[in-house]
Amino acid sequence: MPTGINKTQSITAYGIHRLFGRPPLLFDLRMHPCIVWLGELPALDGDDEPWRIPFLPDGANGAQPATHPPVSLLHISALADDNFTRFPWPFAVRPHHERLPVLVMDVLNACVANFEEFMRAEEVAALPEERRNQMYNAYWDRVRRMWSGRIPGDDDGLRRIDYLGDRVLFRGLESAPDGSGFVLFVGPP
Repeated sequence: MPTGINKTQSITAYGIHRLFGRPPLLFDLRMHPCIVWLGELPALDGDDEPWRIPFLPDGANGAQPATHPPVSLLHISALADDNFTRFPWPFAVRPHHERLPVLVMDVLNACVANFEEFMRAEEVAALPEERRNQMYNAYWDRVRRMWSGRIPGDDDGLRRIDYLGDRVLFRGLESAPDGSGFVLFVGPP
């Protein structure tokens, strides 16, 4: 099974980035990967909330290969629309079992794991003041709400997810133009 990316590599339908409209998956990176939606249908009569279709990452949907052809290692090397020329935390997505290719659920789990990491003081200090302020606002919003059944609390510490500010919705992946892996797209909920 190949690793990395080549010119014929493509992301499967669930992870592909769309230029317009809602992404194929509705997934807030602050949440547990079991809380993923395939999309929304219009609200039923008399209901304000749209109908959401569960994705079931541990089921058949998440068990699909993340790329075509399947790979044994996938690199996420860049963050789209980021002010920095280099993504500070590139990461590799490995399959959860050595005999499997990288699956959609592996990508979702790796994204959450990467952005749950705490930020180091030198990483925060390297950010421009405006970006730090956006990050602090995201931090205070995150620690005072319930995420995946718990409220983190004021002493949780800055995490990489706070770096994203209000752009915490997974919007898909695209091949990096330089062939170094994939670009992660995120956006506001």
